[in-house]
Amino acid sequence: MVDWIAEQVRSAFGAPLYLPLVLAAVGVLAAGVAVSSGAVRRRLGDAGHAFASGFLAAVLAVLAVLSVENYVKTDYFRYGSHLNAYEFFHYYLGSKYAPELGYTRLYAAALIADDETGRKWDHPSKMIRNLETGGYVAADTVLVPVQRRNSSDLRAFDATTGQELWKMPCDGWAQSCSLLPLDRQFIVNLAGGTVQSIHAKTGEVEWRTVLGPVCSDDIPLSLSVCLRGGALFVPADTVYVLNPENGQIIHCLGGDPPVPDLMNVHPDCSVFVAEESGHIGLYSVARSFTLVHGGK
Repeated sequence: MVDWIAEQVRSAFGAPLYLPLVLAAVGVLAAGVAVSSGAVRRRLGDAGHAFASGFLAAVLAVLAVLSVENYVKTDYFRYGSHLNAYEFFHYYLGSKYAPELGYTRLYAAALIADDETGRKWDHPSKMIRNLETGGYVAADTVLVPVQRRNSSDLRAFDATTGQELWKMPCDGWAQSCSLLPLDRQFIVNLAGGTVQSIHAKTGEVEWRTVLGPVCSDDIPLSLSVCLRGGALFVPADTVYVLNPENGQIIHCLGGDPPVPDLMNVHPDCSVFVAEESGHIGLYSVARSFTLVHGGK
């Protein structure tokens, strides 16, 4: 009977059951406040007020039963259990380890912990969501600089089997670079002002961008790239902002900014930089207007 009523409500509203339930509950509460007001109560009289109150209570009880039905039979119910493991994972582990991981590194840390107990997670795509961008990153590719006596390589391995996927000669720069996994690529920032994107599975260089003077002495102590607002913030002789799709330079700090030995990018894309010498700078995003040709 309850199933039939729930299906009729869904069909009548053409929406998931939770939407009309919320609207109906708000309506009942508003009607209850109105019925309890002095003016309406005097107009209805004692008998009318008692009837209206009982009617609203009965409607609220029906909504409560339908809410239970919605919880048990909803399309968003997961894993055949009354415990929503997805929400439990986020609310419990996400809040417990937020000081160490923040929000964006939760999935990667969980996958590393899962590997230590035999990897129970499995998905055909072999991708996990990058919580910073909303996109996906390769979960089973590990990129490692390998140093030998006379040469050095950048090698990619399958994280599950240990099989080598590809290698790239990187003499002279493997020890002075940073690696950022992004979707299906690795962003490599080299000392000396070159950034390149390498496909995680094939090792192909998708784009390469020369940022500034390759012989500059202004090499920051940290080359770590930061992703904010869909753009790459890259420390080199100054801070460059790149499009991760094609490596195009969107902006760079002008004037005479400090060398970004330390770079911190706020979620609103404000950039704090500090130089080892003691010089610091804070740069915020300014509004700009650009004419788009072809518009009407």
